[in-house]
Amino acid sequence: MTDDELVRKTVLLNYEIIITHGLTDGGVGFEWQGLFIHNPFADPQYGAFAVDPVQQYGDAYMESVFATDPVKALELAQQQLRDNASGDLSRYRTDHGLNDDGVIAIIDAACGVRVPNSANLLETLTNEQVVLVWAHVDETVSGKARIECSVQLNPCRQILITPMWTTLEQAIERSKLEILGDVAEGTVPPTCASYSELHDYVDANGYGGAFEHDFDNEETDFWNAVQDAVDVWIKAGGLKL
Repeated sequence: MTDDELVRKTVLLNYEIIITHGLTDGGVGFEWQGLFIHNPFADPQYGAFAVDPVQQYGDAYMESVFATDPVKALELAQQQLRDNASGDLSRYRTDHGLNDDGVIAIIDAACGVRVPNSANLLETLTNEQVVLVWAHVDETVSGKARIECSVQLNPCRQILITPMWTTLEQAIERSKLEILGDVAEGTVPPTCASYSELHDYVDANGYGGAFEHDFDNEETDFWNAVQDAVDVWIKAGGLKL
């Protein structure tokens, strides 16, 4: 992989750690004007607009681990992802009184992979599979609305009116899986560079289950937020993993 590809993969893992799970003290990044930058490809204020890391962040980016050692950056993000996922999986196991076979069944249900029984049940999984397992057990254990961390990270963003049948993180993760499914089927090319480009091939407004229930105009900002988050994921290379 090129250095750029390594950094983009790190950014994807940062998104799961910081945005999806709300661990604002986690992720790999650097300080810039009092802000912690975990996605150098996005603007620092809203995280919605693509920027050139060198032009936007200058020496702060060039002296960061992203630029000086992108391999190390990815390794650090991977370790954080797996350590946190493992911790939540252990809590889930304790709360539900599961044995090894029970935990293996949960992993299978979350990501569709039957892992071998070992001291580290996540060891043989890909990063993407670990993401699915973590999302499954974190929500069950804590019951918290993890995506509300986006309000903490961006105080200017208003509180969203959320549909009763889903949460923002569930809609985001479901959208990603549905898009990847369309990529696998050849409906959507993996070269799509943004959410808006998806509309050239499908009605992308339906991802995440948006068309399965009567539309409520008060939920417009919710679905915009889903698409904004998935757009960041696509621009960080999500379709090319």
